[in-house]
Amino acid sequence: MNLYKQATLSAQASGFIHNEALVKELASRFYTACGFDQIAHLYLRNARDCYLRWGANGKVHQLYAMHPRVRMEGPIPAPTSTIAASVEQLDLATVIKVSRAISSEIILDKLLELLTRTVLEQAGDERGLLILSRGNV
Repeated sequence: MNLYKQATLSAQASGFIHNEALVKELASRFYTACGFDQIAHLYLRNARDCYLRWGANGKVHQLYAMHPRVRMEGPIPAPTSTIAASVEQLDLATVIKVSRAISSEIILDKLLELLTRTVLEQAGDERGLLILSRGNV
């Protein structure tokens, strides 16, 4: 039980709403299996809210189909996007790293490589693609 709480806190601290949603949905299943229906329902509602904020509407509709009671409860949060994250959600270390890169690197190719690597680290990805337009195309 404590591991679900730790996973939720970790996902929240990292800003990974999709991981938080999944953890809460799995916690709901666990508590249902243990016979703690009220706690399970609370986790399921919280998972729904996370999926809505993430913009995973298909997943929300799946939850509604499987658990119709969840549809009628609580306010529905507005969807958010990881790209439109507020300044408060940015990792301070990342901001400092990017600021240093911009102020210290004068070779454009190296700067783009460093910034792309930083963006991938922040997003938790292993691969990425930067597409640049050359000319007036």
